[in-house]
Amino acid sequence: MTPEELRTRNFVTVRQAATILGTDEDGPLDERTVRRAIEAEQLPAVRVGTKTLIPARQLADLIDPRAEESPTENGIDREAARAAADMIRAGIAALNALIDASGIARSITSAELKGLPSISAAHKAFESDMRGARQSSLTGDDAA
Repeated sequence: MTPEELRTRNFVTVRQAATILGTDEDGPLDERTVRRAIEAEQLPAVRVGTKTLIPARQLADLIDPRAEESPTENGIDREAARAAADMIRAGIAALNALIDASGIARSITSAELKGLPSISAAHKAFESDMRGARQSSLTGDDAA
């Protein structure tokens, strides 16, 4: 299977990957070699039930690296996508920290997330609430 053919598929099996990665003179790689590469995180894979599948496009990029030189994939700038993913991870971490600090022991729904203007605004509101609670406990005010 050529890299171009791989790029038209979603996944290949471990056996198919062993055949694709094997050299002409030596034949296919042993499937155990492919599984060890997956376990060592040298080769990406997903498990579906008992089946291990390898993303075909990533395998194609592995055997045909010139395709990786393109900064876009499907019209999406890879660096911008990575930066956006990093920002989302940071936002989730900030939300989790706010939840942990406030003692809320539940998951925030997507509807609640849409209601938050931004992570920094939520953080400022939380800090303001905490200052107010501290002030009330210091002065003995129980306005509630």
